Amino acid sequence: KLLDEAEVVFAEQEAQAIEEHERFPKFIPQEEAKRIEERDQVRRDILEARMALAGVKYEMAVTYPKGSDGFKKTMKEAAERYGEAYEKYSTRLVGLYARMWEGRCYKELGDHVRAFEAFEELLEQPDEPAAFRALANRVLVLELETCLLSEVREYKKAMDRGFAWLAKTRGAEETSIEGLAIRYYSGLAAVEYAKGLKKDDPTEAKLREDALAEARKAFQFVARLPGDHQRMAKERLAEMGVEQAGEPATFAEARDRGKDELDKVQMTNL
Repeated sequence: KLLDEAEVVFAEQEAQAIEEHERFPKFIPQEEAKRIEERDQVRRDILEARMALAGVKYEMAVTYPKGSDGFKKTMKEAAERYGEAYEKYSTRLVGLYARMWEGRCYKELGDHVRAFEAFEELLEQPDEPAAFRALANRVLVLELETCLLSEVREYKKAMDRGFAWLAKTRGAEETSIEGLAIRYYSGLAAVEYAKGLKKDDPTEAKLREDALAEARKAFQFVARLPGDHQRMAKERLAEMGVEQAGEPATFAEARDRGKDELDKVQMTNL
């Protein structure tokens, strides 16, 4: 109900902004700077309303059971709205974000071909200025998630793409939300890739050993830092038989380690 109400509000805002925009002449002399700014602000209002309308459709879609007719229909509508925004504003950063969201909608729909098309197109964009690189980092996370899906299994692609990004990461990016996600997913991809290699073949055995070594390093890095993937990284290390040693680097890590030890004691006493 709230999303239905939001859709009505944003549709009214879009219509109002379009009406205001039509009052401006097609050409405004450069000396009328204030008038130009007013027109540009109205254009931004139109764009914001259209992005919000697409976002509402996405949020509506995820209220349905995934795979249901309601989910598919509404998610497709969201993808179409984002696609329209991209076509109209492809030269602007917000238009590129619309393309990212369009790809995410197709990922949710299981249309992985169209999802990859959107992600690859965005990853080919220049990574400067910083705002474009921030977008690319978010897109890479989505692409790695897609590669790791059980129905996709593009493990080598994810591993190569992720570790290539990590090799040229910049400053705080390494410990950012996206940076930790990329490292974790790269580790997962490396483990899955290694599973498909033969232990008794010397060449494949070496590739397998290298992939698992990279995975361990990735999980160890993520396990040291608080974030969405920290606990999962610790679980992956435990599965690999890797002991976690050393002093905790942060209070949060110390707290988590203490909780883990307490959980072990409690399980022993059951």
